[in-house]
Amino acid sequence: MSITVFVPRDSAALAAGADEVAAAISAEAQSRKLDVTLIRNGSRGLLWLEPMVEVEHQGKRIAYGPVTPEDVKSLFDADFLQGKTHALCHGVTEEIAYLKNQERLTFARIGIIDPLSLKDYEAHEARVCIAEGEILGNTRRVRRFTPDQYFKTSLQMQELFKDVPSAIANSLEIAKRCNLTLSLGKPQLPNYPTPEIDGKPMPIDEFFRQESHKGL
Repeated sequence: MSITVFVPRDSAALAAGADEVAAAISAEAQSRKLDVTLIRNGSRGLLWLEPMVEVEHQGKRIAYGPVTPEDVKSLFDADFLQGKTHALCHGVTEEIAYLKNQERLTFARIGIIDPLSLKDYEAHEARVCIAEGEILGNTRRVRRFTPDQYFKTSLQMQELFKDVPSAIANSLEIAKRCNLTLSLGKPQLPNYPTPEIDGKPMPIDEFFRQESHKGL
């Protein structure tokens, strides 16, 4: 039977190396001839544990993180696919202190379902009804989520915006302009123009100090 492993692929997880971890897990599973289904979900929000890998075991998810590609072999050696302990193990994900007492509304499905799966949406909608004492077939109940709340493929987006093809082209241009590289641990302040003094721009800290005094 295939074992399901979840590795996030949102921006924070990718920046921390989630793609490399996912590739390492796939390669290690293949080399050991293990049947693993890899699902790229969203982050649970525990960014200090990213990439956080979860394994579905006996109806629960066991969390491991932060995982690097170099950690993958030791995870397999420790039998993490069966939820076994490891130095990076945090136990059942929902029991992690940061998550345990949260009431997640807007992000109720983030990190839990496969964002490309409508079946996962339907299953989660049923769980929401159970939690709220509602009936799934009640057409008048409050619907906090819709089937359209998932990541669509490029072909689906082109079909949705076929009457406005420029929207598709512009989204690519916007993405290009949003592309940047950050140096972790180093503050990135905007290049704010300051008045010139004797032909030279006033130092930014001096300018802000001056403006702050004016405001006081």
